[in-house]
Amino acid sequence: MAVAYALVLGVIVYKELHPRDLGKIFMETAKETAAIGIIICAANFFGWLLLRTGLTNKVATGITQLTTDPMIFLLLVNVFLLVVGCFMETVVAILIVTPMLMPVVLKLGIDPLHFGLVLVLNLMIGLLTPPFGVVLFVMAGISDLPFERVVRATLPFLIRSLRSWH
Repeated sequence: MAVAYALVLGVIVYKELHPRDLGKIFMETAKETAAIGIIICAANFFGWLLLRTGLTNKVATGITQLTTDPMIFLLLVNVFLLVVGCFMETVVAILIVTPMLMPVVLKLGIDPLHFGLVLVLNLMIGLLTPPFGVVLFVMAGISDLPFERVVRATLPFLIRSLRSWH
């Protein structure tokens, strides 16, 4: 529906798109969608690999053995989720990490809604963090800029967001 609405606006209302250009636009969209699909497939494979090796369960067990203080646990989970968000697609990470950490969250008396916000926000920051930030690849594709230049442009914002933790 959104695509149809955008087409109506672009072609009929604003008259900025010409029907003869639609073929080229559809091809560019297909290329970008395929690139994003490949990235998500690679992230899914990486998530499967982490799950099969048991690394995610070992990390959760390790974190809970370090502390029973809810605040320290959340700080450790923040760091863990930022690293996970750098390498894994967000939906896959949520599906893997949530069932693994939720029993510990409930045991420590942390509000599940609070934990959910921490989870999602950290994974979203991970989407912008090299080396596998999916959003970085999307931005590079849309802007026709080299991936390295997009990464350099986002680094000041990442540094500021990490400094705001302190």
